[in-house]
Amino acid sequence: MPRDAVRLQVVDATGVASARVRDLPAFLRRGDLLVANRSALRPAAVHARIDDPPPGVQERMLVHLAHRYGPGAWLAELRVDEANPGPLPLPIGTRLRMGEAEDAAPLDAPVDATVLAPYPGLPRLRFLRTDGEPTATAPVRYGHVRGRPPLQAYATIFGDRPGSAEMASAGRPFTASLLQALRTRGVQLVRITLHAGVSSLDAPADDARLIVPAEAFEVDAATAGTVNDALGEGRRVVAIGTGAVRALESAWDGHAVRPVRGWTRRVLTPGRSGRFLSGLITGLHGPEASHLRLLLAMLGTERVQQAYRAAAEADLAAHEFGDLQLIWR
Repeated sequence: MPRDAVRLQVVDATGVASARVRDLPAFLRRGDLLVANRSALRPAAVHARIDDPPPGVQERMLVHLAHRYGPGAWLAELRVDEANPGPLPLPIGTRLRMGEAEDAAPLDAPVDATVLAPYPGLPRLRFLRTDGEPTATAPVRYGHVRGRPPLQAYATIFGDRPGSAEMASAGRPFTASLLQALRTRGVQLVRITLHAGVSSLDAPADDARLIVPAEAFEVDAATAGTVNDALGEGRRVVAIGTGAVRALESAWDGHAVRPVRGWTRRVLTPGRSGRFLSGLITGLHGPEASHLRLLLAMLGTERVQQAYRAAAEADLAAHEFGDLQLIWR
C-alpha cells in the first residue's frame, strides 16, 4: 500500500480516533511544530564464521554492527540468525571472520575481528576489535518481517544522514504529498539527528536503569532556535519518533533546547521526563520494548493503557513496518 495509507490511531483526552497517516493534517493546526529524525539507515548486518566455535555453537553466525566508536572499534549484537538472537556464549578473544554475502558466498575482502568484553548489563552486545572496516551488505532484519526487504524499503523521506543500524520507523509513512499538505496547513517541520543502534537488547525486565548504549546525536542551532520560539509562543511541539524525543531531551537544559552534538544515553522513564513536548507520533511496540517506558514517562500509565487496548481491538500492526499512533499529552 502507499506509505501514508497505514493506519493512524489518535489518542487524546477525549478518547481514541482512527484514521490514516495521510489524514494527519486534520489533527494538527497552524503553528504546530513537528520534529523529525534525519538519520538514515546504513547496512549493518554482516554474516560471519567463528574460527573455533565453542561446543554447541554453530560455525556460521550473524553480526549486527550497532555503533562505530572509531577505527576498528565497534559495538555489535552477535546473533545466531535473524530470528534467533542468542546470546552466543563466545568467550573474550574469540576470532571471527566477517564478510559473507546473504547467500553464504564469500566477499572479496573479509575482515577479521576479535570478540572483546560484553556491554555491561546487555549480554548480547559485545565490543569488537576489527582488523579493517567490515563491509555490511544488508539492513538489520528480524524474524517478524516477512520476506527480505531491501535497504530502500527502510528509507524515510527525512533520512539524509546515514548512521542508524535500525531505521527511524515513525518517519517511514511520511510522503512528499503529506509534507506538502502539512505545509499548506501551516505546520512547521525541523530535523534533529539521532543514530540508533539495535533495539533487541534483552535487558532484564525488572531493571529500572533501562540500559541503553551511547548513541550519536545532534541538535543544530537552527532547530534549537525554532523549537524554543515555538515553546515561547505557546505552540505545540510534536516529536516524530522516540529518537527525536531522546535528542531533544538530551539538548534540554531545563529552560531551553541548546545546540549540541555528541553522544547520549538519555532515556525517559516515569518520574524522569521533560514536559515541553505536546505529543508524539510513534509506532507500536511490544511489551518488553524500552519505547513503552518513554511513553509512560510522557503520557502516563492511564493514557498508554487506553491507547494499547484500542490498538489491540483494532488489530494495529507493530514494529518497523507497522501502523502509527499520534498520542497527545
